[in-house]
Amino acid sequence: MTTNYLRSFVLGIIIFSCFNCKDSSESIEPEGINPIEVPTESSIEFQKQYQTNDSIFTLNSAIQLIDSSYTIAGAVRYNGSYNKNVIMKFDKYGNRVWVKIMENTNTPHGIEKLFKTDNGYIGYRGHHYNFQNSSHIIYFNETGDVENEIFMNNDMLGNDMLREGNNFLIAGRTGGMFFRMINQNGELVWEKPYDSSYPEAFSITKLTDGNFISIGGGNYTGNGDFLIKLNELGEKVWAKNHKGLSVLAISNNEFLAIINNGNNGNLIRFNQEGNIVWSKQLDNFSPDVNKPSPSTIINYSMEYFICTYVNQNNNLKILVLDQNGNEINLHIIDNYSGADYRCVSKTIDDGILITYAGSIYNFGIIKLSNEFLFN
Repeated sequence: MTTNYLRSFVLGIIIFSCFNCKDSSESIEPEGINPIEVPTESSIEFQKQYQTNDSIFTLNSAIQLIDSSYTIAGAVRYNGSYNKNVIMKFDKYGNRVWVKIMENTNTPHGIEKLFKTDNGYIGYRGHHYNFQNSSHIIYFNETGDVENEIFMNNDMLGNDMLREGNNFLIAGRTGGMFFRMINQNGELVWEKPYDSSYPEAFSITKLTDGNFISIGGGNYTGNGDFLIKLNELGEKVWAKNHKGLSVLAISNNEFLAIINNGNNGNLIRFNQEGNIVWSKQLDNFSPDVNKPSPSTIINYSMEYFICTYVNQNNNLKILVLDQNGNEINLHIIDNYSGADYRCVSKTIDDGILITYAGSIYNFGIIKLSNEFLFN
């Protein structure tokens, strides 16, 4: 096992760039400047930090395109007002290409899930907080301009979404765990409540047989059957006495899940019946249910798995395991500069992209190579 502490967050020359409006349209693009260059260790392909005139920036979802560029979505506080939906494009080296802010939105979490389409992007906003003027589904073109907005009933808080052809499956809560399938126009296909008074579904994944696995209850102090298998209509197949934050389908109808019980966390591999194949303890585990996105599972062709989570020191831990749950590497990105890790995703060259927000800067992105992760 190799443990690496990446102390690459340094106090440098702070460069300020203001998000100045070019016009008063719904989508606006602020004036941009070059990012803050950050000295990095050889293990980091790039690290870029960006400074703006407002203090809050949230990065929730990142995707990489065929040309190796990145598109990242979230929220920004704009001109001192509440958070606005934001979508940004970066080149393969982490340099900002464009930023688009939806000035007339009012949404604490911003865009929480981003999908690529043939002609642009789809953004999903699940945390509503009764903000009627913030759309749930937003269609963007290739350059981040808004093409269409879908408004839905604000009765559901959605934590995760799967794209199912022309439909979307949302997992979250109303009074308890709740699942809803909608079409691309926001119209209801089906919805199913799960009998639980408070816990919410945090993550959902699709198995190879077409059924779904969801997990929730990560913010609940009691016990309950919050690991659920659903069929294609949302009907319960079985439920198990586990609670957690994240699930990922793998081959043979098996799946991985990040399970938490208080301050104890485990990455567990389950078979299709929900029985444990193996379990790996996540040391110093400290989940934040308000932003569970850093609690991520990544599958490397069933040969290796990566589990990331934020520990009690607010460091980002990157745990590399083989297919049997044996630890291969452990990497730690140190939090001494106050980083708030938001999103971790696999890149097309089998590295990982990490997004974060901070106090002396507004946001940053880090690219780690495949060689660093596995060597």
